[in-house]
Amino acid sequence: MGSIVIHRSARSVSKMKMKCSAHLLLLLSFVSLVAGCSGTVNPIVPGPAAASVVAVGNVSTTGCFLASNGNAQCTVFNGVVQNAGPGCASNVRGVFLTYTVHGAPPVGSAAWSHAGVMRPNEQLAFSGGPVTVGVPLVGGWFYFNDIAWDSVAC
Repeated sequence: MGSIVIHRSARSVSKMKMKCSAHLLLLLSFVSLVAGCSGTVNPIVPGPAAASVVAVGNVSTTGCFLASNGNAQCTVFNGVVQNAGPGCASNVRGVFLTYTVHGAPPVGSAAWSHAGVMRPNEQLAFSGGPVTVGVPLVGGWFYFNDIAWDSVAC
């Protein structure tokens, strides 16, 4: 009879261990879940506010002459851009493109750049040259100022 009691006790102990193991696993899972939810969250740090650099007014040209190939060229062009966005802009740069026909490739192009930082609402005068502006005797010319920049923290 004693051996039967020991056998039952061993079974009871085994079942008890399984129940305890299951309860312990459940408890650890719950603690992990609570700890994971109550801990501090690493926030996603947003990038700098976006700048928006736009042309202000018209670009002017000086020192223009008729080249030997029949195209008009100007030694200098001048313009103004403004940061209309809420963030700051650095490495502000552009390409001044000149055309004589809509939809056709440009007849001239010249790059300009500014290495400093532009704060919101700040204006910047830029210049460059020389640039070919087309044939003035055949209907004039028009331009597009392709502007780029990097948004940075102010």
